[in-house]
Amino acid sequence: STIWRKICVVPRHIIAGPGLLDRIGQPDTPDDLNPDHCLSYSEDGSAETWHLTKGALTRRVRAGEHVSINNGDLLCSMAAQGQGMTLLPGFLTRDAIAAGEVVTVLEDWQAEPLWLTLFYPPYEQFPPLIASFTDFFETYLQTKRAGEFQFT
Repeated sequence: STIWRKICVVPRHIIAGPGLLDRIGQPDTPDDLNPDHCLSYSEDGSAETWHLTKGALTRRVRAGEHVSINNGDLLCSMAAQGQGMTLLPGFLTRDAIAAGEVVTVLEDWQAEPLWLTLFYPPYEQFPPLIASFTDFFETYLQTKRAGEFQFT
């Protein structure tokens, strides 16, 4: 019985270290991805399924059969070290991409985005402090993090 407020869409993309791509080659389509090279983000240690689209085309890739971790920073570091490729939100990969530690894979394919949400207990009347924080947070994201998130 909580209230969930969607703030914005968080785009995600597949990344890999240049060393891995030198060894296995740059995939052209999701069908070229070897699941053995895909690392999963999972809270419970299970594999995940990446849902990818390009126009009317859709593909699913099973990731993390061998490696599944619940820490995006660690996954980004593993990708940079050439240990696999992973699907992560842009705010986790921005610095590694800018530094050339990782590159995006299948740039013309879109992964299902995440939603950044705020959630709180139900209120009959919204407390002013919660309303102020929510407004501040949305404004901060729109001005300081422009380009990382998509506001709808």
